[in-house]
Amino acid sequence: MPTFKITAPDGRTFKVTGPNKEGALAALKAQLAKEQPQQAQTEAPDTSLTGALKYGYNQAQSLAGKGIRSAGELTGSETLQNVGQAMDEKNQREAEAVGYQRPENADGIIKNLKEGDIGGAGKSLLYSTAEAAPQVAVGAGTSLAAGAAMAGAPIVGGTLAAGGTILGVNQALGANRAEKEEKGLDPTATITDLGTAVASGLIELTPLKGGGATLKVLREGAQEMGQEGLVIGGTAVQGGEYVPQEVFERVAEAGIVGATISKGINTTISTVNKAGETVFRPKAELDPETGQAAGDV
Repeated sequence: MPTFKITAPDGRTFKVTGPNKEGALAALKAQLAKEQPQQAQTEAPDTSLTGALKYGYNQAQSLAGKGIRSAGELTGSETLQNVGQAMDEKNQREAEAVGYQRPENADGIIKNLKEGDIGGAGKSLLYSTAEAAPQVAVGAGTSLAAGAAMAGAPIVGGTLAAGGTILGVNQALGANRAEKEEKGLDPTATITDLGTAVASGLIELTPLKGGGATLKVLREGAQEMGQEGLVIGGTAVQGGEYVPQEVFERVAEAGIVGATISKGINTTISTVNKAGETVFRPKAELDPETGQAAGDV
């Protein structure tokens, strides 16, 4: 068979044997297609915190899609199932496209603490927090809204809390589905999944308002631990297999990460409140010159 000299789109030149030029070109395309996955694997992974945030956002959206799909199965709605599946698959592709990977030594808070690697534990906490922030923030926001409802803004706080609870239940449904997929079980939604998801959503209604900053942080950590325990327990009763160490490390890390994110949210709110109190102080508290200037404005 004749040999043809063909230039690829990337500028490389190949000598390809084939029955004709078209056949040789087809053979070259097939060869290059096999090379592409290998080339992709050689690219350096993204180990940045920005990559962790992007990955966390896509994972949160993926869980939302899984939750919608499960809701569709429970209600018999094919529309919800299709929408949820499309949303899940889209965000999974986008998460893979980020090429994110945790850096060395950031493979577990509890694991590193057991090994005496404080630096690794801190790095693990930093990356775990970045990955979980998009999802945990919804729960913390729901708790804050519940606190506002109890403290004197029942309509606004109650509406936000209800909306956040619905989102939380949906995320929990998605987390249950993802967990069953991870354990090799049939991911189809069950009444058990719905029960644990509702319980998880109700946990978020424990308000973060009141009791001081320390209690708020501890409360959010306990909420995350409870929600992680519900996912594990709901999967275990459906055939998921766990070892005690895995359960302990996952629940403990969920609590640590949840408390850390809650601390950040409360610090931000406190800073904004203090700034507002300074900027919008009553006129009676202002000095005469500032009061006159304010009046002129």
